[in-house]
Amino acid sequence: MCSILHVMNIQELGLALKEARLAKNISQSELSQSTLLSRSTISALESGRIVEIGIGKVMQLCSVLGLRLSLEHEQLRPTLMQLLKERSAKPLPSAPGRKRAPRRFKQPVSDK
Repeated sequence: MCSILHVMNIQELGLALKEARLAKNISQSELSQSTLLSRSTISALESGRIVEIGIGKVMQLCSVLGLRLSLEHEQLRPTLMQLLKERSAKPLPSAPGRKRAPRRFKQPVSDK
């Protein structure tokens, strides 16, 4: 099973690791023995009480839990030119609301 998680901070990392651990039915104690990290460190990480953790420890946890850590460029906001190009490629949506029938102008009455 492969899932992609976009982790933005250490609290989200802890939650992702906890979900992976629970999905594999591994206790914090078992994970502690496999990674040589203390159970209290794992608990603090999973509950968001830890503010820093080394990359080596994160890699150990990922390895045992069958996760892969990867980095990618952050998606920046699109430029005005990109938005205009995208807009020109799409058909314009119709305006919401009721549609009006075309106006009919009265023909002038001729006096004969």
